[in-house]
Amino acid sequence: MSSKDRERELRKQWEKEQQRRKEAERLQRKEKELLREKQKYEKKYKEDKKCFLTTACVEYYGLPDDCKELTILRHFRDQYMNSFDEGKEAIQEYYRIAPQIIKSMNVRNDRDVFYQSIYKDLISHSIELISQGKYQEAYIHYKSFVKRLEKQVL
Repeated sequence: MSSKDRERELRKQWEKEQQRRKEAERLQRKEKELLREKQKYEKKYKEDKKCFLTTACVEYYGLPDDCKELTILRHFRDQYMNSFDEGKEAIQEYYRIAPQIIKSMNVRNDRDVFYQSIYKDLISHSIELISQGKYQEAYIHYKSFVKRLEKQVL
């Protein structure tokens, strides 16, 4: 083998090694990204376990946790409500009272009525308003419904 052939062969090996290293680095970055996503999801799931919206959809109606309804409402919460101070406060208040509401509703004989109302009157109606771009109206509807529900069950 000539020295030029040997040089070309070494060059190819070096290039392959560089490609392997780049791929390994890309995979490490992807792995870290997936780990962050997993942690974010787990945190959100823990929060959502306290959520009567999730309870109504997942436990009462048997929908998946990533159903269209919850996906739209989570996006609304994260993008719209989280964009202004009063919305952020409403989110915090919701997570403060939601576990109490769930606990109170679950011991009632008429809990089915409440979960049906949450789905029909809050979730479905809010999604309708959101899909029409009526975000402020959806926000006001959400706040008044939650206050009414709080008064009824707590």
